[in-house]
Amino acid sequence: MTSAPAGVRIPGLTAALRNTPWEALVSDYEVHLRTSRQLAPLTVRNYLNDLVPFFEYLKMRDVSDFARLDRFLLRGYLAWLLEIGYVKPSVSRKLSALRTLYRYLKLTGAVEQNQTDLVAAPKLERRLPGAVSAEDMDRFISGPDLSRPAGVRDRALLEVLYAGGLRVSEAAALDLPDVDFATREMRVVGKGSKTRMALLGRPAAGALTAYLREVRPRWTGRRSGEALFLNRYGGRLSVRSIQNTVKRYALKASLPPDFHTHTIRHSFATHLLDGGADLRVVQDLLGHASPATTQIYTHVSVEQARRVYLGAHPRAGRSEGEAAEG
Repeated sequence: MTSAPAGVRIPGLTAALRNTPWEALVSDYEVHLRTSRQLAPLTVRNYLNDLVPFFEYLKMRDVSDFARLDRFLLRGYLAWLLEIGYVKPSVSRKLSALRTLYRYLKLTGAVEQNQTDLVAAPKLERRLPGAVSAEDMDRFISGPDLSRPAGVRDRALLEVLYAGGLRVSEAAALDLPDVDFATREMRVVGKGSKTRMALLGRPAAGALTAYLREVRPRWTGRRSGEALFLNRYGGRLSVRSIQNTVKRYALKASLPPDFHTHTIRHSFATHLLDGGADLRVVQDLLGHASPATTQIYTHVSVEQARRVYLGAHPRAGRSEGEAAEG
C-alpha cells in the first residue's frame, strides 16, 4: 500500500489517510492530476489540501466503504464544515475539489454514480465589486511626482490601468508594439490568451508618450526587450511591483485600505456605466466572455443611483408624517 501521494507532501492529508482504505487511491489520484491532467504542482497541492477535512470526516464517521458515500453523507459533510467554522466560499471550494475527485473515481470505475452531482454548494452572498468615485481616481492618478523618472513612469502606468480597465497581469505583459498612438488603442492579451483591444484616453496617451520619450530610453538595457513598462534596472515591471505601486499611491490618496489593482478595473466599469455606456460595450472592453460576468456592475450603478437619489431628491428621505406635514 502506498504511504502518501508521491509528488506532494501534505502532513494533514497524510495523517487523515494513515491506515485507511483511501490511502493508495489518493496516491493514484495525485499521479493522475500531475500526469494525465498535467496540473501545476501548486494546483495539485490545493486540490489535495481541500480534501483533508473530507477524509477526517470519513474517519470520524468510521466510513471505509464506497457504497456508503451517498448524497446524505455528503450533505452531512458540508453541514459539518459549516458547523466547525468554515465560511461558505471555503465550503464551496472543498465541494469543488471533491467533485474533481469523484470524476476520477467514476473514470476508474471505483463508483458508478457521481454522488456530488446530487449535492448543492452553499448559496453564496453576492458581493458587489468595490469601486471608488471619479474624484478619488483623479486624486489617485495625480499622486506620482513627475519631477522624478519613476514618477513619470508611474503616472503612465496608473493612467493606462484606468483608461483600459486592465488586469494587473495584462498591464505587466504589454509590449511596445501593442500600443497604437494613432488610434489610441492597446492590444491586450487577457485570460485564456484571448486578445482584445483596449482604449487610451488623451491623458493616458499623453502620460505614456512622456514616459516613452523621457524615461524608458534611459532605463533600457539588455533585459528590456520590447516590454512597455520597465523597472529602473531595465527589466520588465513585474505584477508584484505594479501591485506595490498601486498600494503606495492609494495610501497617498487616502483611499480605502482594500483598494488594489482590481479596484481600478471595477471603477473603470462602474464609471462607464454611470456615464451611460452600453453593457455590451463594457463587456467587450473588459474582455468578459459572458454578459453575465459584466452584469454585476449594473448593480453597482443601481446602488450609486440610489445613493444619489436619496441624497438629492427633496422627498426621498422624508417619512410619511413629514410628507403629510409638508
